[in-house]
Amino acid sequence: MFYAHSTENPQKNTWQSLITHLSGVSALAKEYASSFNASGWGEAAGIFHDLGKATPQFQKRLEGGPRVDHSAAGARYLWDKSASHGALIGQAIAGHHTGLKNSADVLPRIQSFDLHPATKAFAQSLENTLPNALPFNMQTGFERSFFMRMLYSCLVDADFCDTERFLDTKKSALRGHSSSLNDLHAAFISYMEKLTQKAPTTSINTLRQSIYSYALKQAERKPGLFTLTVPTGGGKTLTSLGFALKHAQQHGMRHIIYVIPYTSIIEQNATVFEKALGTKVLEHHSNFNFKELKDSYGPQEMDRALLATENWDAPVIVTTSVQFYESLFANKSSQCRKLHNIAESVIILDEAQMIPTPYLFPCLEAINELCTHYSCSAVLCTATQPALRTQDGLKAGLNLPTEREIAPNPQELQIKFKRVEAQQLGEIDENTLLKKIRAEKQSLCIVNTRKTAQRLFEGLKKTEGIFHLSTLMYPLHRKDVLSEIRIRLSEDKPCTVISTQLIEAGVDVDFPRVFREEAGLDSIAQAAGRCNREGRRKKGLVSIFQLEGSYNVHFAAQCSAAREALRPCPQDILGLDAIKKYFQKLFWELGKEQLDSKQIIPRLEEGAKSLRFDFEDIARDFRIIETQTQAVVITKDEEPRRIVEKLRFAPPSREDLRELQQYTVQIWPHELRKLQAAGVVEQDSHELFHILLNNDLYSPYTGLSCDDPTHISTETLTNF
Repeated sequence: MFYAHSTENPQKNTWQSLITHLSGVSALAKEYASSFNASGWGEAAGIFHDLGKATPQFQKRLEGGPRVDHSAAGARYLWDKSASHGALIGQAIAGHHTGLKNSADVLPRIQSFDLHPATKAFAQSLENTLPNALPFNMQTGFERSFFMRMLYSCLVDADFCDTERFLDTKKSALRGHSSSLNDLHAAFISYMEKLTQKAPTTSINTLRQSIYSYALKQAERKPGLFTLTVPTGGGKTLTSLGFALKHAQQHGMRHIIYVIPYTSIIEQNATVFEKALGTKVLEHHSNFNFKELKDSYGPQEMDRALLATENWDAPVIVTTSVQFYESLFANKSSQCRKLHNIAESVIILDEAQMIPTPYLFPCLEAINELCTHYSCSAVLCTATQPALRTQDGLKAGLNLPTEREIAPNPQELQIKFKRVEAQQLGEIDENTLLKKIRAEKQSLCIVNTRKTAQRLFEGLKKTEGIFHLSTLMYPLHRKDVLSEIRIRLSEDKPCTVISTQLIEAGVDVDFPRVFREEAGLDSIAQAAGRCNREGRRKKGLVSIFQLEGSYNVHFAAQCSAAREALRPCPQDILGLDAIKKYFQKLFWELGKEQLDSKQIIPRLEEGAKSLRFDFEDIARDFRIIETQTQAVVITKDEEPRRIVEKLRFAPPSREDLRELQQYTVQIWPHELRKLQAAGVVEQDSHELFHILLNNDLYSPYTGLSCDDPTHISTETLTNF
């Protein structure tokens, strides 16, 4: 008998037999792949994936012998049966431990692998019929490579789960979820009925209710691509959730996945969802506080959530754009496990205008593929709908007719929800800007860089109720500051906030006056969403300015496109027509090359016929955050100090690392070098992050400053 896994007990009757493991993985992979009509392909991948364990050499490995390459055997066996099956399934099998490799590297390894006679004999004893036909007609390299990655996802998740089921029954028992989407839909309907009864009868609430009711009717429509164009304050979050729940129930979908650009919005929306659904939703992002979950719901719920982040086995998932899109082009098993659970999902692309332009075409192609062949619906949800349709003149865009809009008459809604006026101040110097800000009791000023934000704050630091927000402050610090800001706004106290654009998309604050440094029209519209948000005033005022002598190459294309779009209608800064023209100008200005900056789609087309794809290279190149920022842990509080001290003597747990992210600031490599040269940071023993040694460099007002790394506060000097 051949075995797949051993235990600490040398008695082999406690070991897992190879046939048991192959059958278990095959059954799971078949089930997973059935969501995109590829059950036979999943079954074949599962039954042959560990064929190389059927050798005397691997059996000795289980008893402590040397390592053995067992992953190429199943691929070679399939290659001998059929070159097409060997290429399609074999590459997934060959990479089920190490990841999908470039075909140019893995196919020669498969073809040159010598099958052991024992392996051949064992393979012939397995009852399996290879699938004859693909689940759908695949013409392009994108379609074929996408299918191979989805098949790989089914295999690696099945392998992980079956192995865990044998080796760790307690952990395996925590998988799965108790609430179905039908249960959650019922809870949501009850919540919305109570919310509607309590809400005062105002014109805004009547409009919100009409948007919500209209969107629910659209949920019965055929799955596919949709848009939801609702102005800020129109109830977009609850409307999209209501649509998703009803649409999923109508069409037998398994998951709802919210894709959100910023972690700050994720935390805010997740809280709304949990109130509406009466249960926790799965948050998968870097800032999620698992310790808080443990404290509130107990260690078992924390462990369950940690496991669910591995493969998204949950009814409602809330994640970042980075996590979602990079996973769709990933090659490692840890990132790909979740992909098969995206099939048969309603995907809400919140703030859809934030799809990263350097990867716009690959992202749109992936969204289209999910809706066309993987039984998904995708909703492009925003107040500022980007020109992403072929109907808007974008050749590689989405085929999305206007009748797929699920809000009633977006143009009319834009007029009815108009609560701000916009003005252009032109080019002004910093002193003039500071005077204008000081003249306001409550105002928000949004600028394009962290340095500008810190500099303006310094110019206003003697102002009552002055606050600063940027990513130079660690997440928990920003969260506390935002709470204080909301309190002052609600109590009508003086409140001035200088912030980078992190406050724009979806952060729930309401100012009577907003200043916005020149940027793209989508960013300006998002800034306007923080002005008179609740409609308490007749009109709020948004002022757009250009700082004298400032030029940022990262915003040049956006600023240029905004100027061009506004030339015919300078007063219509926030209108839907202006937004559409802005995106058309921006995409034209950037050009095809910059909308697929790494040439992902052409590179995939090169391997369309031969099924040879550069999976590893494409995964490496598809990085939404290009520059590798460096993590610096701020240890001013007791909790990060405790974890850092613990990690000096023990390997890091996932819970510890997640907790530390709440106290981490990301800085550029040149900033880190400056801190290293001054000797004010040290790297942890596991080389995962750096620790700030001089806490005087971290201000309670503006966060981390790298300008003068030798700075020591007066208070610290006094204590010497």
